[in-house]
Amino acid sequence: MAVYPVVYRRCSFKGCFMYCILMSGLPASGKTTVAEYISEKMNLSVISKDDIKEILFDTIGFTSRENKLKLGIASSGIMNYIVEKMMQNNLPFIVDNNFENTGASEIKNLVKKYNYDAVTVLVDGDIDIIYGRFIERDKSPDRHRGHVVNTMYPEKETNQSEPILDKDTFESRYVGRDMRDFAVGKKFTVDSSYEGEDDLISLVNNIKYYVGMND
Repeated sequence: MAVYPVVYRRCSFKGCFMYCILMSGLPASGKTTVAEYISEKMNLSVISKDDIKEILFDTIGFTSRENKLKLGIASSGIMNYIVEKMMQNNLPFIVDNNFENTGASEIKNLVKKYNYDAVTVLVDGDIDIIYGRFIERDKSPDRHRGHVVNTMYPEKETNQSEPILDKDTFESRYVGRDMRDFAVGKKFTVDSSYEGEDDLISLVNNIKYYVGMND
């Protein structure tokens, strides 16, 4: 992995801990892996939209693509509700989500409303590698089926097959959106195409410096 650029800047006052880290990037780019690493090293809670969606999948379910999209919208509302509660209590945290500039007005408004310092971590990489991960992730038995199927969950038939998304469709559906351009506050970019903890250590150190946790 590679982290760039390295730019040092303090937040609004020394020792400031009113900050949030917003993960962004394409599906299967490695956002959750990087978020969990930062969480462990900085002792921060992670608010995961996917985790919220999975609870809704299991408690409500869906019978159509339209129903599934509505659950996605509901999960965004719940995520933003939790974000605001964290901000009301002046707590630092991480948000793991496919943020886009389009439709991200709520999180931007909350950052402004509560005068929070925000750090955006874009997890990016070679599109062929990311697409390959996307396909393998959906095949994994550990992947929640609610993310994989589009017509009905719970399924009438266990592990029914779904059409494999071809690369052109993946690019038109996700790459064409502005996930890579999303930024609130200071932005760091992580190239997840290659493994390497040294760069993640550097990322954490840069975030700590930016939010005023290092002298």
